[in-house]
Amino acid sequence: FMLALPRMRRSAASWFAPETRDRAEDVMDQAISRIGGYVAGILTTASIAGSSALLFFTILGLLNIGIPFAVPLALFSGLAGLIPAVGAYIGAAPAVIVGFFQSGLTGFLVLVYFIVYQQVENYVIQPRIMKNAVNLSPTGVIIATLVLGSLGGFAGAVLALPVTAIVKVIIMEVYLRDRVAEGD
Repeated sequence: FMLALPRMRRSAASWFAPETRDRAEDVMDQAISRIGGYVAGILTTASIAGSSALLFFTILGLLNIGIPFAVPLALFSGLAGLIPAVGAYIGAAPAVIVGFFQSGLTGFLVLVYFIVYQQVENYVIQPRIMKNAVNLSPTGVIIATLVLGSLGGFAGAVLALPVTAIVKVIIMEVYLRDRVAEGD
């Protein structure tokens, strides 16, 4: 994608009239920047998920409740966090299963941790990270994910933030540019 990006950008710009081509390229550059911010936000969120899981598993170990394979399970949790919408659940499943094989208490504690963490991630961590990454308000992040997830299912939830960020760039640059320049 990155290698083909300059060619795709030139091809897309050729669809516009010559007098508006520069402006169209500016809008495309901003949209691509927002998509890059989205990817960076997902990487940050996944890193937080893996790090906090490792911290929790370490605390369990210090309390002599321990979970075997804590580092690989935390790493998997972080990697699964790269999958929008369902990654946290996929990442939690192996840790919860291993926890229940260890003991009922360990499995229960790991399950509760992931349920609580998922809520904190969805309503606190991700909206704040994505606010800076794609320049959307935390409320906008939550609403976009809920609306597009409801309308488009899994694909809608995955594409919610990049699509919303691109739509915002287009609205701000094409329709509200004069008002923004006036400070409105």
